[in-house]
Amino acid sequence: MKPNYRKIILNLILGKLVLILLCWLSPMQAFAQTPDLSHLTTEERQSIEMACLEDKVMNGPAAYNECLRKELSLLKEHIMDSVSPPKVTATPTNPDLPEKKDTFRKVGVSKPRFDWPAWKGGIPEKRPNVSSEKALDPVAIFKRAAPSVYVVLAGASKKDLLEGNNLGQGSAVAISKSRLITNCHIFEDRPFIIIVQKGFTTEVRMEKADPNTDRCVLALNQTVLNPINGVRPWASLEVGEKVYSIGAPRGLEQTLGEGLISGLREFKGMHIIQTTAPISPGSSGGGLFDKNGNLVGITTFLFRQSQAMTFALLAEMYWE
Repeated sequence: MKPNYRKIILNLILGKLVLILLCWLSPMQAFAQTPDLSHLTTEERQSIEMACLEDKVMNGPAAYNECLRKELSLLKEHIMDSVSPPKVTATPTNPDLPEKKDTFRKVGVSKPRFDWPAWKGGIPEKRPNVSSEKALDPVAIFKRAAPSVYVVLAGASKKDLLEGNNLGQGSAVAISKSRLITNCHIFEDRPFIIIVQKGFTTEVRMEKADPNTDRCVLALNQTVLNPINGVRPWASLEVGEKVYSIGAPRGLEQTLGEGLISGLREFKGMHIIQTTAPISPGSSGGGLFDKNGNLVGITTFLFRQSQAMTFALLAEMYWE
């Protein structure tokens, strides 16, 4: 039988057209299949987006989406950990606080409504001046800066906080005698807040909040806090500077860590400080200090599967 060359050629042309169409559609499909990150906390979202930033800028949508899917998979397997509120096993009055219970997972029980107070221009007080005296050793830095760092405990109500139900724990830094700055992700659905420092305990209120940038300001009516000496501006920071983290990792009050500024980055319009100073769950809202005891940043999140990659929000941003 004589071959039907016209049919063969037509089939080859159609096959090539289908192949070209598939190649053209693949990046569009990859772009359309961007993983949904809306269910993550602010901290988890920032960690994943930062991890995939290079792919987004350098390699295009397909590589970026693949990176997001990979990071989400790692997160689900608990391989990548962030500085999120951990289980807390102590309060200032009772060292044997019961294990945290998530009562809101029960059927028919809804989470309490939490209305974030508006940011409206940041902290109204003047930013503390920078101290430029000679460099201090770590012992002197701790003595100067640690009194300004407090443990933060938050619950849906006073009863829930005392019983350890849906408990949030982190750190906060006093910037005046009546105000502290910290991270918002500690307080989601937890409007009852107290601060703790050794034998001192008091209830505080959330005065300002910008959950999109994870900046929160706490306030109290008394003027009893120990404020920081000064706040470093972005323009004065340099990669390679020695810095010190002070917070409450795993609930261990006023823990000191040492490292370097390893990067100065901009992310979603924010100034982010990359550092090798160690932080852990519970360090969120703690302070990153320079060699003079000035506040540089607020420790916020880390990359678990990376060597010494921790990040802090620029402290100066809280006045913007």
